[in-house]
Amino acid sequence: MANVQQQQVNESWGSGSNCIAAINIDGTTPSPNNKTFDDPNHQLSLLFEIVVDDDDEQKPGWRKFLTFVGHGFLVSLAYLDPGNLTGTAFALNILFNIPVWVGVLLTGLSTLLLLGLQRYGVRKLDMLIAVLVFVMAGCFFGEMSYVKPPAANVLKGMFIPMLTGQGAIGDAIALFGALVMP
Repeated sequence: MANVQQQQVNESWGSGSNCIAAINIDGTTPSPNNKTFDDPNHQLSLLFEIVVDDDDEQKPGWRKFLTFVGHGFLVSLAYLDPGNLTGTAFALNILFNIPVWVGVLLTGLSTLLLLGLQRYGVRKLDMLIAVLVFVMAGCFFGEMSYVKPPAANVLKGMFIPMLTGQGAIGDAIALFGALVMP
């Protein structure tokens, strides 16, 4: 190891990171984390090591958990899509008189909850999504029983769609744009 030279990488090279470069000049076997450049005259190998200040001896607790909450909340909001976020916040405001900013926080936290459920396996998350779909279907049939449309026209419209009335095409395009997302 006497021939191994280690030095701190200049700030211009690593943007001030804590990378350490080791150059192996002799013919000893380098470690598996290195890059080797074969030259007919010399064998030059570079070893890059990233030093991370990670306190593994810290017990899991609120302090360690809270270091990741802010980042997770921002990522969940970006994942959720801002349109859905504000739409849900306004819906909660209309339905339950909750302030919009509280609705945004609740929607973001619900996204974090769903992302956290993935940790327990796909089946439990699938069951939660299935329950939510059945709740939506129940709401649809509840609305249909409240409006009481003619059953024959509903069944006919399911199999033979038609657009009648002013603005029906605009409504159909709006529904298509709102429901079909990548």
